[in-house]
Amino acid sequence: MKTLCIMAGSLLLLCTSACIKPELPVAAEDASVALVEYRPVEFTPMHADGVQERERNFNLTPIGDLERTPRDYVRATVTIRSTGAARVTIAFVDIIDRELRGRPVELLPNQETEVSVDIRQAGRPISMLRTVRLYVQGQPVEVLDLRIVCAVEKLPEPDAIVQGLKDHTSIQAALDSLGADGGVVYIPAGVYQIGAQVMVPCDNVTIYGEGQATVLKATWYDARALLMMKGKSNIRVTRLRFMGWPEKAFRGYTEKAHAATLQDVGRKDNVMTRAVDIDDCDNVRFDHCTVELFGHTGLLIRGEGLVVVDHCFFQKNFRYGFGYGVVPDATRKCYIEDNSFENHRHGVAGKANSRATYTCRFNRFVKDIRAVPTDGWSQVNSHEIDVHHGCGWLYSHDNYVEMKNARMSSAVALRGNSAWVWRHLIVNTNIGIRVMGASHDVWAWDNSFRNVDRPYSSTATGKVHFDRKPANFAEIPYPHAFNCAGWWPGADDRPLRIVRPDAQFHGPARAPGLEFVPTSAN
Repeated sequence: MKTLCIMAGSLLLLCTSACIKPELPVAAEDASVALVEYRPVEFTPMHADGVQERERNFNLTPIGDLERTPRDYVRATVTIRSTGAARVTIAFVDIIDRELRGRPVELLPNQETEVSVDIRQAGRPISMLRTVRLYVQGQPVEVLDLRIVCAVEKLPEPDAIVQGLKDHTSIQAALDSLGADGGVVYIPAGVYQIGAQVMVPCDNVTIYGEGQATVLKATWYDARALLMMKGKSNIRVTRLRFMGWPEKAFRGYTEKAHAATLQDVGRKDNVMTRAVDIDDCDNVRFDHCTVELFGHTGLLIRGEGLVVVDHCFFQKNFRYGFGYGVVPDATRKCYIEDNSFENHRHGVAGKANSRATYTCRFNRFVKDIRAVPTDGWSQVNSHEIDVHHGCGWLYSHDNYVEMKNARMSSAVALRGNSAWVWRHLIVNTNIGIRVMGASHDVWAWDNSFRNVDRPYSSTATGKVHFDRKPANFAEIPYPHAFNCAGWWPGADDRPLRIVRPDAQFHGPARAPGLEFVPTSAN
């Protein structure tokens, strides 16, 4: 008989002692994490001229090269050779342009040494990087090498391995083989044609794959999810790639009132598919997955249980009138953090009249008008963080929102709810934060804006406070306890030995940013 997975209260105690902690990320290899070294793909050795009277700075990686893929960064180390006396420092720069500097190092003439910055100095994780930056004061230096260490979570041995046909039947068979106590299912690399909805059959289940190489592919157009979990607890889904339909597939209106042509009315090939539904579940982590090219929604979360979504890459989930990355519906304990969203109608959208309450933080929301089909998708310039009327409370901070090669209508739209919105960086929008309808008890402060016509706008009927912090303000600890290593529902206390660096990190396949450095240890 298997021992049931640890519930939420006990899990917090486990995570704060054995994994990347909310108050201080771990920077040493332990039972649940391996430290793996990478080299930035675009790094080339360079000459950096310093001056005596002030620091000069140099970006060691191209801006934007690393920010699209969420990772668990630990340390960056640069090898420097001086030509004379110099003072050098390196820094992590996160997606909202905050720097975490390492300790400065004084170099003697003709000295070669390593200079590092460690995430422990920040007291919080950094999951997406704008760049790694070098500061030099004094004589010129030669930058010889740059290495970045990431934490890679160790995997449990599976109870069931998906075998046979590359379709839904083999995945469902592996899940059904677990029994009432649950367990761990591994889906090997391959493209799996999902012809019928895959159901999680019991509590205490982990499903993991080979990252981008394990693809679950949609085969229907209507508004159903490829993977469904309903009324379950202690579930983790990780290291999978969910793929909808090609972006050229029909994604227009089929309703008579809005259809572009009579031929579009009632079309059955209209992309409305969803990737995953989490319905009335509790203690769920959905992490390190790619969700792309669905129509209605990538991930639908319904119910009051605890759900954490982290370190995922959502892109091009779009359909006119719909097109969401994540939709919280009647949620109470929903945490969306450390994800990258690209080219949606809305990246995160609380469902109307559901009283959805959710936390949205440390995410990247970017749209690029040149990255979507030229014959449509005009609604891609709509707001990214969208809260429909009749939602509950939005707790949103430290998000990056940008529109490339065009302007977004607004970054954050509050249509009838309460909210705290702070420390965002918003770029290229007509309005930064827009408040409408019956919104009330809205507070927005310490937000930054670049090329934004109107930072704030309100036509709301309730009280709205711009550039003011509420008197009862208190931050919810970040990251959430589930957003850390070592929790594998159904795995009991079995040793964690499997290390697969390429399976953990998700982002655009054509721009990985980092390449794995094999060593004798890994």
